[in-house]
Order: sequence, then C-alpha cells, then structure tokens
Amino acid sequence: MKPSKPWMAFAAAFWPFILGCVLVAGGFAAIVIGYFGVSGTIYPGLQLPYLVSGVALGLALVIAGSALLVGHALGRQARLLRRLLAEVQYG
Repeated sequence: MKPSKPWMAFAAAFWPFILGCVLVAGGFAAIVIGYFGVSGTIYPGLQLPYLVSGVALGLALVIAGSALLVGHALGRQARLLRRLLAEVQYG
C-alpha cells in the first residue's frame, strides 16, 4: 500500500534517521539537565540521582540514536551498492 501524502512516504523511508536524531537530541538534553542538577548541588549524596537519571539515561539515548543513524546509513549504502552492481552486471 502506497502512502497518499508525500510526507508519509518520507517518514516511512526515513523513520530510523528521524528517530535517531530525536533520540540523540533528547540524550544531549538529558545530559545537560543532569549537569545543571549536579552543578547546583554541593553534597555528593544529592548529586548521585542527577548522575544516574540524567547522565546515564542521556548516554543511553545518545548510543541508541547513534546506532539507528549508523544502521540507516549502512542500509542506504548497501541498497546503493546492490543497485550499482546490478546495473553493471545486467547493464
């Protein structure tokens, strides 16, 4: 079934890229929020929740988003290579 709207076709083709960018941006935002939480507290015992929730979650989101971006780029390169090889072979 072909999507009826152009933006739906774009979203269907680029969902890993879009989701990866959102996850990376959210991860960096969580890291910044965690940093500001830690920097505003002088007691180490009160800094630990900010480190665990902000920085650890942010790092996990950045890693997951980066994996989606790399996977999407590798998939596009593999499709291009297959198309070029088919063109050369049957050309």
